[in-house]
Amino acid sequence: PLNKDYQVQKWVQETLNRANDQIFTRSLSNKSQRGMGTTCVGTIVTGRATYIFNVGDSRLYADYRDGFIQMSEDHSIIAQLMREGKLTKEEARSHAQRNTLTSALGVWRVYRMDIHKIDPHYRYLLLCSDGLHGYVNENMICEIVEDERLSLSEKVNFLIAKANSAGGADNCTVVLMEKEAGGNV
Repeated sequence: PLNKDYQVQKWVQETLNRANDQIFTRSLSNKSQRGMGTTCVGTIVTGRATYIFNVGDSRLYADYRDGFIQMSEDHSIIAQLMREGKLTKEEARSHAQRNTLTSALGVWRVYRMDIHKIDPHYRYLLLCSDGLHGYVNENMICEIVEDERLSLSEKVNFLIAKANSAGGADNCTVVLMEKEAGGNV
């Protein structure tokens, strides 16, 4: 069992290292797969804490009483330029390098992974690829996630449908978790 922060961090790092090595090795052995890679986002919920981790630009959002918050940080050229104040959110939408990652699994021997312990008082956790957040604005995503009339599966289907109707040229992966009144996810 993963009971301590260092155990969680070690398990995530070792697991992602294995995945990175396998993808990287396969891309070297097959010319048609050269340069392939993937992003990764995940969460580990234990009895004591909630951990999130990501590589690339797949995201994790948490819906708290006081707001719907992007908890992960994108590993991309655009995100870096925005952090440096060299680009606005509006400019980022049409920037030529909007899909250029600074970290991904399998592309390089070394990659950047972020892992954090987050405030466990969320109502929902949304994990998604850029196939969702690249096509549907955050306000719309939040509205759908917080819509009490819809079941979890209806919310996920609606989010994917919104991404598809907005152009949907990218793979769209969505995982939505709701915390029950008793605290379980």
